[in-house]
Amino acid sequence: MKLLELKAELHSKILALRNVEAVIDKDQFERMWKGATEDEKDKLAKAGLAGRKEFLTNWLNYHPSLEYGELPVRRLKVLARQRLIRHYSRMPKEELILALKRRDVNDKG
Repeated sequence: MKLLELKAELHSKILALRNVEAVIDKDQFERMWKGATEDEKDKLAKAGLAGRKEFLTNWLNYHPSLEYGELPVRRLKVLARQRLIRHYSRMPKEELILALKRRDVNDKG
């Protein structure tokens, strides 16, 4: 391996770990970590050490314990589509949350 290749590979790994650090530094991640099982924590730790930011981000953004307001708009739109809410693709986040909550109430009652 040439020195330039070594530097490039190390730089790539450092960037990946910085991206992971940005995810695990979030308050939401810390709250959810505290409630995670030991098995979940092991998987998250392995993913973090491997620089797998996408795995950590997906766990953070799609965790079933999240409230609607904590979800990203993309996830809210997926839920709205699954719940057959009309015109969901044009709704801002607040409207999506209200529509999903209304659907929850209608489904229960």
